[in-house]
Amino acid sequence: MGVSVYFDIIITAIVIILAFKGLFNGFVREFCSAVGIIGGVLIASRYNMIVGEWINNIIKIESQTLVNLFGFMIILAFIWIFALIIAEVILRFVRFIKLGVFDKIFGVITSGIKAFLVLSVIFFTFSKINFLSNFTSKLQDSSLLYPFMINIGDFIVKTDFVRETGETTSSLLESSLKEMNNNITE
Repeated sequence: MGVSVYFDIIITAIVIILAFKGLFNGFVREFCSAVGIIGGVLIASRYNMIVGEWINNIIKIESQTLVNLFGFMIILAFIWIFALIIAEVILRFVRFIKLGVFDKIFGVITSGIKAFLVLSVIFFTFSKINFLSNFTSKLQDSSLLYPFMINIGDFIVKTDFVRETGETTSSLLESSLKEMNNNITE
């Protein structure tokens, strides 16, 4: 078995393991957490420079990369924490409704989707690192999950993705599924 098969197995196992966290947290917490993380990354990737410059006016930082990174981290943290607070407020109102099994099942599903999306963002980021390009190009060619994850991560992280390519979400998913099918048939 090649590296890409092990990669696919490990990623699938990680997503499944993290999905079971949804049994304990339930749907509302997992959904709000997912919205906080993914929404935070979307917004932070668009506005990190503005917040970074605001921080740079207060604390002088020489490196523009660090300025942007701090801006990104602050936006992401703020949005994620805000989403978790919203989850707790919603739970206070919903506690009287007995969701039971549905809360657990949808919590697992949402947690699995969240784990997959977060891993997609991480691997997309790794794919942009030059010294990893040899390894990532091999995964791109032979893995079932990696190309799909890179496309999803690209959609979440890249600020000008929709504007530059003109693709809609459905066409992005179609191209990802075609790529997965090509990898399966090869």
